[in-house]
Amino acid sequence: MTQAPTPSLDAPNRGPAHLIALVCAGLFITLLVIIARSPHEWAYDEQYYIVTVRDLRDLGPTLEYLRGYKYLAGPLYGVIHLAASPLTHLSAPAIRFVNPVLLVALMAVTAATMRRMHAPNPWTLAITLIAIPPIWIVTGIALTEIPAMLCVALCVLALKVAFDGFNDAPAARTLGLFALAGFCLGLAILGRTNFIVLLPMGCVPLIYYGRRAILPVLTFFLAAAILPGIVFGVWHGLVPPSMRPFTKRGFVVWHGVLAFAFAGVMVLIWAPMSIIRQHKAVWIASAIVAATNVIGGWCRWAAMISVARKVLPERLLPVYASVVGSGLLVVGLVFIAVLVSQTWRFRHDPTMLFINGGALLLLASTAGISHQFSSRYPTCAAALVLLSLHRESPDTYAKPLRILAGAALGVLTLLSYFAPAITVAP
Repeated sequence: MTQAPTPSLDAPNRGPAHLIALVCAGLFITLLVIIARSPHEWAYDEQYYIVTVRDLRDLGPTLEYLRGYKYLAGPLYGVIHLAASPLTHLSAPAIRFVNPVLLVALMAVTAATMRRMHAPNPWTLAITLIAIPPIWIVTGIALTEIPAMLCVALCVLALKVAFDGFNDAPAARTLGLFALAGFCLGLAILGRTNFIVLLPMGCVPLIYYGRRAILPVLTFFLAAAILPGIVFGVWHGLVPPSMRPFTKRGFVVWHGVLAFAFAGVMVLIWAPMSIIRQHKAVWIASAIVAATNVIGGWCRWAAMISVARKVLPERLLPVYASVVGSGLLVVGLVFIAVLVSQTWRFRHDPTMLFINGGALLLLASTAGISHQFSSRYPTCAAALVLLSLHRESPDTYAKPLRILAGAALGVLTLLSYFAPAITVAP
């Protein structure tokens, strides 16, 4: 009697799909339990954004509401949470359950797009979004990223459907899909203004379809501009007048490097072989840059500095920061190489060009946020990165371990945010 061979840890196999689904379901339940047991006080930026919901409730969608708007993220957050207020009563922790519901919707839309891309297990891929550590922050706390990410995912799905039927579908259907895609992108911009950098990708159809795409592209831009145009017109800019003294102009290249490095970490969780298999020249160039940085120290990142101070002499701390910075530089540079290779590989697919170009622009735009860096910023591109690399992310026996490792960091980080909860008057 012949014994069935034991699958290797990294061998692609359909068997692990059920294990991945089970692990992700358990992690989602863990997220819900953490939220249910979270403080009744506001955590992190919740204290600021809840005010926008109350202002919208009291003033309605009026010019007075927009002129008095006091926060960098747009009014999409207020609309969604006001709609959910009969269930949440605008109180913690109930209000924190809105984002997990939207995360499931984001996973569903991402899976639908992957299904149209003929991914073998679209749902198994989409639910691994929960493996990204900062996803736990933007989902477990009532923050602004998840609603905007969902709108971008809807935009991509509408464009995919439009591209699939561009040559055969009735013109009215194609225009309707481009209008829907543009409208969804406009909503995303009203959720997080940094999504405005995706607008140039609306020209992608012109590359593939020429003059026939002029009217659909114009429809896309018109639909995308309607709502943001009204809001930004009232504000006379991309941020409310009251927030301009708190925003700094300029670029911080290091913030962009960190964004690409964080995206590289996503790839290490989802599709590590796409990084490992990069051309030797990419690794040589990255090693040269890393060695130069260790010597010059122009990119430093003192991760876990409190721990480092306990185990390293003070004189070695700058070297430690340079080494960590060099590691992030390598991961970021290799990720860019991965994204470029994916773009070239699928250069005949307009949807993939929109996804890859959009991810590149969104991550690079983090350099324009000069006042601070947060892992929340590159997380906005997480669904796009997953869509870009879904063909490189097979279901393997090693994948659940990577998912658990990423999620463990997410759990610890989320719990740390709930520790210093803040009481705000209702």
